[in-house]
Order: sequence, then structure tokens, then C-alpha cells
Amino acid sequence: MARRDDDALSWGDDDPTLDVGDDGVDWGEEPAPAAPAPAAATTVTAQVTGPDGVVRTREVVHPHADERRGRRARPAADPDAPLGNAALVTLGVLGGICALFAVGWFLSGSRFQVWGLLFLDPAGYVAAWVLAVIAPIAWFVTVLVLARRRAVWQRILLLVLGMILLVPWPFLMTGVGA
Repeated sequence: MARRDDDALSWGDDDPTLDVGDDGVDWGEEPAPAAPAPAAATTVTAQVTGPDGVVRTREVVHPHADERRGRRARPAADPDAPLGNAALVTLGVLGGICALFAVGWFLSGSRFQVWGLLFLDPAGYVAAWVLAVIAPIAWFVTVLVLARRRAVWQRILLLVLGMILLVPWPFLMTGVGA
């Protein structure tokens, strides 16, 4: 009976398909940093003709010499790199808020339709109402599509700025029960 209880707790740990193999990294220590790629010379020799006609040799420092001396340039945002958990949750929350803003604009437009039609043509009112409902969702999709090559913090900043711009003020000013 003891063998059967042990089998229930093993969860298939002896399954050979789960073996990932040895990747050559000692997980007990920090892996050594990769050696930098061989770089071209940091100085370039140039020949300069002086005002007296004498050709002189001059060394010019390469513009990216600091990067090659150990300072690393910041990598550009990789659009194919997966987002982190915090970025995914933040984008999901901002997307949900944009959807709620669309609902707020829809409710505001339906609530103020009688007053809006006093001042606007019915076709103009409906067009403005539809655009107001679509605007938060369109902003969210546009930022995600057009700013996908930018850093995550820039995308989040653009989404927050758009949400500030697209707050459904009529809905917030009158309240839910009006």
C-alpha cells in the first residue's frame, strides 16, 4: 500500500519526455558575461593636407569608441519580444478602462439625446454619438498598433494620455442615476 501512495505523489517525475537535458550552465553560479564582439579600431588614421601643402597623418577617434570600451548601448525595443506580466496586466486594465469609457459615452449619448437634438441635426447628433463611443477603443487599438516598436512605458503613457483626453465627462457630471 505504501508504494501506491508514493506513486500518487510522483506526478510523473520519472517521465523521460520531461528531461530538458544539460544546457552546460551551472545554475549555482552567475554565468560569465559573454565576450564582446571584436570591434574595429577605435581610432581612424586620416591624411590631412595643411595650408602649406604638406600631407600630415592624423588620428581621429571613432564616434562609437565609448560603446566599444565597455559601455553598452541600450538595446532598442524589440517588437517581437514578449511583454512582461506587469505590462500585460497594465495593458489589460487600460483596455478595460477604455471599454468602460465607450460604455460611458454610449450611456451619455442616449441620456442627453433629447437635449442634443434641440441644438443639432439628428444625423449630426448620431454621427457625433457614434464617434464618441468608438473613440476610446480606436485610441487603444491605434496606440497598440502604431507604437508597437516603442518601449512599453511609452505605449502606456500614450494610453493614459488618451484616456485623460477621452473621459466621458457628461456621464461623470450627471451621475449614474440622472
